[in-house]
Amino acid sequence: MCVIWLWDKLHAFNSRPLNDIDLIYFDADNLNPDQDKLYQDQLNTIAPHYPWSVKNQARMHLKNRDRAYHSCLDAMSYWPEKETAVAATLNSATQPQIELYAPFGCDRLFELTVSHNPIKSKQLFEQRMMSKQWLTHYPQLIVI
Repeated sequence: MCVIWLWDKLHAFNSRPLNDIDLIYFDADNLNPDQDKLYQDQLNTIAPHYPWSVKNQARMHLKNRDRAYHSCLDAMSYWPEKETAVAATLNSATQPQIELYAPFGCDRLFELTVSHNPIKSKQLFEQRMMSKQWLTHYPQLIVI
């Protein structure tokens, strides 16, 4: 959702309500979707006012008909649009730090572009563009 928040800011909009907050993780040892539900229920207990969506990227290749992913970063490299492939994690190994993961970089986020990832079908990209209504909500977006 950091992309939507940033697009709101770059359009000088007040932030719109979030339709979901995607939390991704990678656990190849437990592909049971019930684990996602358990994590999502825990998040809903801690922060019930947020619309959580939890997905184990170790099994999402099955839904997306891709080869098996090796990590969250690898899974994100298969997302239909490049700009949404941005994630943050809290690394507390020494001092708490937020680390960004973006297989396509972050520059595009500030350029107000949305571009098709050629690994995925153009049709899927266009369907997502329509269903998300990004061009309606963000008239300054440029489709690459």
